[in-house]
Amino acid sequence: MRHLKTQVFPSELLASVASEASEVLIPIAIANMSGPAGEIATRLRYIAEDLSKQALYQLPPDTQNLSLQALQDLVEICNWPTLSTAGSCLHLTKNPQELRNLLGQMFKAEKSKDRAQSIAKFCTEPPDSIKPFQSRFIELSDKLMKNAQEVQGTSTDIAAYSHLKPLARDVYPDEVNKLLLDGVKNNASCMQNNHMTPVLKDSTENNWHPTRLCLNSGFRSKNHLALFNIITATSEMAYWQEMAISVPIYYLYETWEFKHPAAELIRYRQDLEQKDTKELQQGNKIAFDHSKLSLVECGDVCKRLENPNYAKIYLDLDGDCNLYERANPGELQHIISGSGVQLSELLKQSELTVEHKIRLSYAVARAFWQFYNSELMNARWTSEDILFIPLNEEISLSQSEGIPLRAFVSFPFGTRYKESPAEFYDKDQYTHRYPRILYLGIVLMEIGLGEPLGLEYDSKLSLLAHTNRAHIKAKMKLRELKNAKWDDFQWKDYFIEAVENCLDYANFKETPKRRKSRRRGDSDKGDKGAKDSPLPERRDALYRKVVAPLFWLATVGFEDSEEVPLVPLRKKVRRKSTFADDEELQSFWSEIRKHPSFHSGGSSSTGAFLKDLQVIAGHIMRCRRQAKITKPIRVAILDTGCKSDLPFFQSSQRLSRLKGWKDFTIAGSKSEMDAYGHGTFMARLLMHVAPIVDIYLIRVAENADDLENNEENIAKAIEHAGLDPEWKVDVISMSFGFPNKPGKTYPVISDAIEKVRKDRDGSILFLASAGNSWERRRDFPASHQDVIPIYATNSKGAFLGSNPTQTGKGPKKLGTYGADIPPSIIKEVHDYFPKADLSAGTSIATAIATGIVAMTLSYIAALPSMLKFTGSEQVCANLYTKKGMKQMLYVMSRRTNYQELFISPIWFWGEKEKDWQIFCSVCHAVEEMNNEDCER
Repeated sequence: MRHLKTQVFPSELLASVASEASEVLIPIAIANMSGPAGEIATRLRYIAEDLSKQALYQLPPDTQNLSLQALQDLVEICNWPTLSTAGSCLHLTKNPQELRNLLGQMFKAEKSKDRAQSIAKFCTEPPDSIKPFQSRFIELSDKLMKNAQEVQGTSTDIAAYSHLKPLARDVYPDEVNKLLLDGVKNNASCMQNNHMTPVLKDSTENNWHPTRLCLNSGFRSKNHLALFNIITATSEMAYWQEMAISVPIYYLYETWEFKHPAAELIRYRQDLEQKDTKELQQGNKIAFDHSKLSLVECGDVCKRLENPNYAKIYLDLDGDCNLYERANPGELQHIISGSGVQLSELLKQSELTVEHKIRLSYAVARAFWQFYNSELMNARWTSEDILFIPLNEEISLSQSEGIPLRAFVSFPFGTRYKESPAEFYDKDQYTHRYPRILYLGIVLMEIGLGEPLGLEYDSKLSLLAHTNRAHIKAKMKLRELKNAKWDDFQWKDYFIEAVENCLDYANFKETPKRRKSRRRGDSDKGDKGAKDSPLPERRDALYRKVVAPLFWLATVGFEDSEEVPLVPLRKKVRRKSTFADDEELQSFWSEIRKHPSFHSGGSSSTGAFLKDLQVIAGHIMRCRRQAKITKPIRVAILDTGCKSDLPFFQSSQRLSRLKGWKDFTIAGSKSEMDAYGHGTFMARLLMHVAPIVDIYLIRVAENADDLENNEENIAKAIEHAGLDPEWKVDVISMSFGFPNKPGKTYPVISDAIEKVRKDRDGSILFLASAGNSWERRRDFPASHQDVIPIYATNSKGAFLGSNPTQTGKGPKKLGTYGADIPPSIIKEVHDYFPKADLSAGTSIATAIATGIVAMTLSYIAALPSMLKFTGSEQVCANLYTKKGMKQMLYVMSRRTNYQELFISPIWFWGEKEKDWQIFCSVCHAVEEMNNEDCER
């Protein structure tokens, strides 16, 4: 199948060589005083510039042919006159890539002499010989220049964007949509007497069968009928009757002339082919012969649903909303049943290919544009409302597993549709004035990402708040879409452009020129819509800025086919364990939903975050107990030691968690000690956050001043913590740092880190303080490539001003609680170490971050046994690596500023409702880790 991933366009190849060719041609043309050759050189420069300003889908239709000819002409000019001699065939090739390769060879330095001679000979040819070449470059240049002006909105031509207008097959009067809605509504009425048993619950006199419109329809046929595919069913939806309804355009054409201004009628006629327009005016030649058709009576659809014939019926709709059935039904490609799968669910249950995403996005956007100015848009179009009907498993004609990629929306009648927001808001503080277009952009973004945005309805919020929140979330997700992998699909930018255009309502505002014209024309009419752009202009912009790029991607990139593809669904995982549904575990989720800190995403008071983290720790402890996980996570703290007789450590449970001690200082103490207080403070904080991990203490310096003289001790401590058979910790915490001065290195420590990482096959985590000097770069070892650097925030997530300053575009900064420690904890340590520096900073943040990391590892150790997901052990194992844990911390973080991420377990857990959702986040982190590896 032809795919844009490998396709090359002549205009691209010409753009890549045009500037260089111009620079080569100009001096030779001047030297030989050849005006025509000089103009060719000048035009090449214009061509290069104009091609760079225009997307492929924006180029005029004949650009590619003209670009191919330009490449052939350049090859011939650079080989003049050899290519004109008998036996030469280089100029006959029509492969643009081969032509570009030839030019690349010709422009090499070693070929410059031969090339210059050939061009000089060309410049000295008679004008009649050069003129054909000159004319072709002028034609291409003029077309591109004019088109660039149209694209940039600087053109005064009334025919601007003519090549970006809809195809004739998509154009018909708006009255077609109105007639379709009225006809379908009449046909969908339910007559209860025609059913053996009642089929509509809560029956009233205005009941309709569930009826949906297929978005892959609405095309104008050659005999001037607008064709629509409709499905209808009983309330049980055990069988959907498929119908193809034809609406006559000729009937509406005559009445439409009297309802619309002459200018709009001319514009409509211009959108149709000349032959079609002539035939439309002879409407009586294609009128229905009702004598050969069967009139569909009210209630006939009920009879069909009671006695399905498993065939597609063809109906003709006349101007009085009467439906007539044709004699010969059609064969069904699929037999479908069920209430349908929402697009949001389909994205969760399947993995759409690039082709699926583009075809589906185009179908949705095209239908949205087509029905934008109609009552059909009164039904909401979001990923919760766009549906896909699954195959009937018992009588399906297809042996393949999957769901047909055919999108449907409900008609706006009955009780099964949700009302759409208004088309335009001109009051209040809406950040997007056209909510329907906003939600189209969100649908396209969700398809592109392959996942729903999760815009759940909150009854506490107003419509204004809902709309603005959706707008903000969509714009935040846009970055993720830009980074998403699309199988190396090179034209994804056009898809992103369509989404971005939807998210910026300025793209659909009225132009000054149109506003001036409308005010002049409507000044005496009191047009109530005078405050905003009329719908036709907005629809034009919608097509140009959204539908056109998607149309180009769908039609140029993939072969056209009417066959509906089946999208495979992921098999549902059978839960072999009910651990995750245990009442004790579920009580945690109920508790945090009521807890104000988890509900708001932040602790209620400055020091309350430690208590909130202990709530999470309690749940993790219960999960491990249920899953019978007994092996604890091991953490090593490299610092000034630890005073184990601190009151906090005196409970037997806590004291038992201090598993190992090693003193690499001169003192060489055999038992825990600390003469400075810093190490004790770090151990106190870490155990508070992670009360179920085993802590191994290593004294690498007696105080902060001794650090720079103890590189050897630190290196030994790293190797001992990571490689000693009795230790082999999972995490090493280093709440210290050395100045990272230009040219200054710490090879002994670096070698130790790399040795441990290599010997442990990457399955060990290093965390270190980024530093507390804003004027300095990130400290070492935090700056080492195998270490996760930790920055400090206050309890609200704001990064402290003392953090190292990062200028320009650098890596994301992970920060967490490094301030607002409860005074009682500070006092407890100060009572034993009055001179200890316990001030806010990255040392505190590193200890707490290490506790968060250790508890995360403790939790994922229990997840596989709780959920019984196949392969979950391998997924979770990735979090023991620096890349995996870094991505997990990103997932657990809230962005507070540019490149600043606040690690907030309280917010992260508060956003979830079940343990399996945490596992989904783990999977997302691992996926991002794999994507990062692919980029490298």
